[in-house]
Amino acid sequence: MTAQDGTTHKKELTLSDKPGDQTIPTGYSNVRKVRLVLRSAVGLLPGRHLALAEVEFFQRG
Repeated sequence: MTAQDGTTHKKELTLSDKPGDQTIPTGYSNVRKVRLVLRSAVGLLPGRHLALAEVEFFQRG
């Protein structure tokens, strides 16, 4: 994540292999840019592709 002042923060996450919402609070404010890097997938067989359906970001209210 890159903040408005240019500082960057890294957070490694483990997502569940199940449908439904997975809310992950980051604890960072004033984020201007987010880069997602998918490093591995559990049970991914040769010839298959990783699918990420939707990513949604919310600001604190």
